[in-house]
Amino acid sequence: MSRQADRDALTALLNNRAFQRRCRHRLGTDIRHHALLLLDLDNFKTVNDVYGHPFGDQYLQTVARALIRALPSKSLLGRLGGDEFAALIALPDGDSATVDRLMRDCFTGIEDGAADLGKPDLGRVSIGCAITTEKLRDVSRLLHRADAALYASKRADHRKGAVYTPETHQNFSARLMRPRFLQALEERRIQPFFQPIRSLLSGRIAGYEVLVRWIDPEKGVLEPEAFSLALSTPELAEKLSRRIIGEALSHFAGLPQRDPLWLTLNVGAGDLLRSELVEDLDRALERHGLDWEHIVIEVTETTMLGEVQGPIFRTLANLRHRGARVALDDFGTGYAGLAHLRSWPVDMLKLDRCFIQDIASSPRDSAFVSALLQLTTAFGIDLIVEGVEDEETASLLRKLGCDLVQGYHYGSPGPLGAD
Repeated sequence: MSRQADRDALTALLNNRAFQRRCRHRLGTDIRHHALLLLDLDNFKTVNDVYGHPFGDQYLQTVARALIRALPSKSLLGRLGGDEFAALIALPDGDSATVDRLMRDCFTGIEDGAADLGKPDLGRVSIGCAITTEKLRDVSRLLHRADAALYASKRADHRKGAVYTPETHQNFSARLMRPRFLQALEERRIQPFFQPIRSLLSGRIAGYEVLVRWIDPEKGVLEPEAFSLALSTPELAEKLSRRIIGEALSHFAGLPQRDPLWLTLNVGAGDLLRSELVEDLDRALERHGLDWEHIVIEVTETTMLGEVQGPIFRTLANLRHRGARVALDDFGTGYAGLAHLRSWPVDMLKLDRCFIQDIASSPRDSAFVSALLQLTTAFGIDLIVEGVEDEETASLLRKLGCDLVQGYHYGSPGPLGAD
């Protein structure tokens, strides 16, 4: 019974409480240096949404077995919860170079195990590592450091992972990010930037997409990837969303002539699950003298992976009923398919830049864009092509019949009116 109480019921690894308890005991009695690895499966929620929770459980069990095989037999292994795993491994003679090999073994083992499951896009994992020192043997602080490195690894090469350094701690630590983020928000150093969406046929600006930028006194203009940890924290993400949407509407309302311009607002699943979103937007539009027809709600593919008639679907339908339009972003790069265009409330499709990067030399890419234009026209959906960086690409898109484009060739993100 004691052993069962220490074990995760699904994977048979140590559960969170038992893992930390045993780590404290080992670090208190074993004077060698140790590496604490923290592992997080990429896109695990999407796996559950697409293939179902029973398959997700099977995937977690496969990962657990892969870690047992990949790491030394005397390692402490635990499942901390959800799709997060941890391991404490002794480093012979304090050899930190061993860490790179350990992480490579984890990557390879998980990829090999996931390949046997017969589904695409499995086996990708992020790894963060913290190494003990003579003065640092505290498990909670090591986990904190490994967590910071884990977030850093999500921006780096997933085949390498990341080992904690003070710089990664500063940028990716939840504990340090929160006060810095809230202070920047209060001082209005986190601002809306606007990138134009242009019509190739008329040459005029058809709309603007609202993007978030952090104006840091030391590091300059930071894109969302630099503070993704804050965006993944529901409380901070909600504060950011309220502030950015309010300021964006204020700037947009100040334009001398709006018609036929629209403003594209990026919202996440957390925003759409918030019951007050529609009424908050309604009051904000009224305050700034704007109509719902001026608004486009942009969502990613993963946001639309929920059930039809579910809460996110209902919110989008409600926004659309008020007069807003809905845009599906990065189409073609993930799990969204034609069923989403048929079943979900979608008015615009944004084609990811990867489909046009080689359009001048790739007949297949050209044929794909042409076919998608015919499909969206038949569906009554506007197609916006992202990543247009030069006149040659724009000219080819114009010949294919594409009208709406977005990219640095037609304007980089900046304060409204700066383009």
